[in-house]
Amino acid sequence: MFLIKKKINEIETYQKQISIDINELNKKLKLKQANSLEEKEIIKSFIKGIIRYSKPCKKILQIIIKQNIFNKFLNNDTNYISIPYPMLHLKNDYLEAGGFHNDQIGSSQMYTCWVPITKYKYPALSRSIIISKNLNFLNIILKKLNLSKIFKKNIFVKFGEAYFWDAKIFHSGNLNVSNRISSAFQFKITQRPFFLEKSFKIGSKFDYKSINKKKIIVYFRIYLKFLKLLKKNKINKVEDLDDFIKLNKLKKNKSISFALSVLSQRLIFAKSKKLKLSLDNEKIFLIDYMSLLLGADNLISAKRLFCYFKERNDNSELKKLKLYLNKIKLSKNKIEFLMN
Repeated sequence: MFLIKKKINEIETYQKQISIDINELNKKLKLKQANSLEEKEIIKSFIKGIIRYSKPCKKILQIIIKQNIFNKFLNNDTNYISIPYPMLHLKNDYLEAGGFHNDQIGSSQMYTCWVPITKYKYPALSRSIIISKNLNFLNIILKKLNLSKIFKKNIFVKFGEAYFWDAKIFHSGNLNVSNRISSAFQFKITQRPFFLEKSFKIGSKFDYKSINKKKIIVYFRIYLKFLKLLKKNKINKVEDLDDFIKLNKLKKNKSISFALSVLSQRLIFAKSKKLKLSLDNEKIFLIDYMSLLLGADNLISAKRLFCYFKERNDNSELKKLKLYLNKIKLSKNKIEFLMN
């Protein structure tokens, strides 16, 4: 297993542009004025959805996949890439400082590419010092014993750099101890289309649209309106989601779909830490369902829905969910993965 740093000067201009965009969104959406953890996560998740579909983000991806380093992956028949997945860290943002984990999903070979999109004033990442494939079981043991931090190496990152690693390598994002927002994105490089997100064959045309900046505030208002209705118990069931979509004349919206999926994930994680939230589990379930209806941009939401229905032995809803995934032409392999 390996972790490689690659200097790519051409991406610096676009990294700086995304950094500017994040600061502008921070001001427009009043992230600094958000009082509660829940309010902060709502705004952060929306920003992530916007950055994911921004033109500079797409441009960085196009530049990176032209690098010679990809010959190594292609030789291993690893030739699919996913859309960039942004991360956003506020000062002392403990929810974003993930513990040690690896990125491997399934048994097929896959890799991660990680790119900083703001300047980091602290070590952005840490990786396990154990990177031998034959010894990787030790990382699992260390994680269970909560000892991974003892056997780590810090990684300091710079603009114009991209990092590639075997998805089995254990690593973590570090706590932002600076006074600035830190941000990065990652994408997956896989043998087959990625299970949880849209992916493209390297060399093919990227058939996803970048977001229209003029519509960001409009999207934000719709996003907030939905969440406010949830909090006020005006939306209580799946049928209410359909009504909201019709009343607001909503079409598929990948950026909002992604934002809602990430928000659900962050709220679930906050609940696991016993943090107080106004949105209960039933409301978080509806956030995931709305993410699915607006474009299924992050299929981890669908996987959580399957788990939710299975726990309640709700075979009727399981059947409806499967029919919907077939309707949006999800592959059989993806549906089987989500159901298991």
